[in-house]
Amino acid sequence: MRAVSFRCTAVALAGLAIAGAAAAAAQTATKTPLPALRIRIHNSLFGAIEASSDGGEHWRLIGRVMRPANATVVDKAAHGVGVLSRSGRFGGAVCIGHQYAFYLLPGEDSMKLARESALHSESQNASIITNLPARHSLFGSLMPPAGSSVELQRDGHVIPIPDPYTPGTGDQLVVECPPPGSTPAAVADAARLTAVADRYASSAEQRAKVAGYPVVHGTLTIHANLPSDPRHELAAVMFAIDGQSVSAQNAAPFIYRWDTTAATNGEHVVEAQGLDNAGAVVTRRRDLVVVENPVPPNPAAGPIGSSGNPTQRQAASP
Repeated sequence: MRAVSFRCTAVALAGLAIAGAAAAAAQTATKTPLPALRIRIHNSLFGAIEASSDGGEHWRLIGRVMRPANATVVDKAAHGVGVLSRSGRFGGAVCIGHQYAFYLLPGEDSMKLARESALHSESQNASIITNLPARHSLFGSLMPPAGSSVELQRDGHVIPIPDPYTPGTGDQLVVECPPPGSTPAAVADAARLTAVADRYASSAEQRAKVAGYPVVHGTLTIHANLPSDPRHELAAVMFAIDGQSVSAQNAAPFIYRWDTTAATNGEHVVEAQGLDNAGAVVTRRRDLVVVENPVPPNPAAGPIGSSGNPTQRQAASP
């Protein structure tokens, strides 16, 4: 009887241990923070403004930078380093320490709106001007709250903003909102991001027509009409699409033919960089274009009411 009693006790203890481990695991899982909404801003002309709801694994385009910041200004409300001190429908202020800041502003009448919301900078060089309207998108449902952290992304790594710091062309700023307190809140963040990104993508052609940017299809011939710099002799030209080098040439006429059918429909940044004999970039030009190629029909689906016969579909084509 004692032996049986001992075995039963051992099984009971083992059961308690397993239950305790499961409870601890569940508690740990409960404490695991949910992915926070992140905003990434490429501080350059036509730089992408992107958002992620899964901790930076995937990014969606929600806007563009129309004028990058390259200075800071005195802001008595700025405290701390790498913190969004003010946030609202008219913009945000990024603290970089010692009561200095730079601003993130909407595009429409941005300086007027900035003055109205106390985010006015005497130096426009201290403002990242976007193509987004006030009260909407980044300055609406996706605007990070005051107190959100702001960091730099370099070589794929996110690092704290150094002290002192001045925003430079090409810097990538990452704003991270406080983590959502519940799964439904995280789902709501993802839904808002998807709605904003889808709306931005679907209106690309309309924005291009209003702003005068070219809408292109097929093969686009890109000429390197670079601004001249008498201090440097041009030795080569490098062409890039969305920041990725696609051609390097060391002899005139410096032309690149881009097959846009291999790209996604929507906004793309086309860039030509002039290099000197040492390989340093001495002049550059960036342009925003919208690719709008016909979407090929699904070959598996015929016209409504047809039998799906390929010969019939071909005959129906103009």
